Formats: sequence, C-alpha cells, structure tokens
Amino acid sequence: FSIPLPMVKITDENDEELERAGGEGSDTSNDEPSFEDDSEDAESMDDDEDEEVDDDEEEEDESEDDEEHRFGMDSMADEDDDEDEEEDDDDDDDFLQKVTTFWGTHLTPGEDFPLENTDSMQQRCTIHLRSATIDWDTHKQGQPPKATLQATYEGTPFVLCHLSETCPQHKMDLYFNPSSKVVLKAVGGVGITLVGEYSVWLTKGEINAILDEPNLME
Repeated sequence: FSIPLPMVKITDENDEELERAGGEGSDTSNDEPSFEDDSEDAESMDDDEDEEVDDDEEEEDESEDDEEHRFGMDSMADEDDDEDEEEDDDDDDDFLQKVTTFWGTHLTPGEDFPLENTDSMQQRCTIHLRSATIDWDTHKQGQPPKATLQATYEGTPFVLCHLSETCPQHKMDLYFNPSSKVVLKAVGGVGITLVGEYSVWLTKGEINAILDEPNLME
C-alpha cells in the first residue's frame, strides 16, 4: 500500500514558489538528457560539410572555366597561326622566284628554228645563249666546215657569229625573250650546236607543281 504525502508549498525570498512532494522534492525535468545541443552541433557540421562541398564544386567549376578559357585561347592562337600561314602562302604566290635550267639545241643547216615557247610563262622567261659550236656530225666530206649563226627578228636577219675549222666555237652572252618572231638559223655546210640557260620567274605554287611531276620524282 502507499501513503499519500501532503503537498507542501515553499516560498523563498524572491517569491518563487516551488512545489515539492513529501519533504524534499526535486524537479526531475532537468535530469532528463537533452539532445538539442547535439542535434544543433550535427546540423552545424552538416552545414559546414555542405559549404565545403559547395566550395569544392565552385573551385572545380572555376578550374573547368579556366581550362575552357585556355583551350579557347589555344584554339584562337592555332587559328591565328593558320591564318598567318595562309597569308604567307599568298605572299609566296605573289612573290616570283627565278629558276634556271640548262638549255641546248642543234641547228640543221638551212632550216629555221623559231625560238618560241609553248609554256604559259612566255613573258616571264629568257634564253641565255652561252656558246655556238660546229656540229661535226653534220659535216660532209669535201665541204669546208664553215657556218654562220643567224638570228632573224620580224623578217630582218642579224649575224651573230661565224664558225670555221680554225674557229669551231664561239662564246656568247646573248639574252632572248622566246617568241615566234625570233628565228635562229645555221647558214653554211654544217650544223651548229647552241648551249645556254633557260630562266623563268615562277611562283611557289608553280614550282611545287613542277616538282610533283612524275618524271621528276623518278
């Protein structure tokens, strides 16, 4: 069985009333464990972790933006380099370079040899005659080895040199612009061998096209 204890009302000096059960009672509400502080600490830790994650994500986004910016700058730089190379190629196409090769021919006695050029670069080329020599293969026995090198321009003949047994070769330093109006001829009993240089002014593209020809690759 139980004996009910009387309720005692105690009043302190500050007029605060405390209710106690049976002598010395105690307020057991303060003895209960409190989880509010722990939950608040956990929430603050979660918030800190969330902030750190957000900061990491922002740093990653910034690094990605920096990489994209650098990549974009690199791409722009590559495009600028390509444009510069194209401009250089265009400049090279406008710039003419002189290309010189060997040139030579045999003149048959009494036959005309038009000094024409079938190339499209006719106005940009020259033939430099360096020497004229008697062609002994065309010499006939019993005839004097004499020949005259003659150049005709627009119907007017010009004597360039005389060749004979005592002077079988003659050095020259003559330049001709290839044209059908210029005709060379060996006048006499023997033929003449002409040796010189062929020079032409070409662009870089024309030079590359010539170098890519199959007969030159072999």
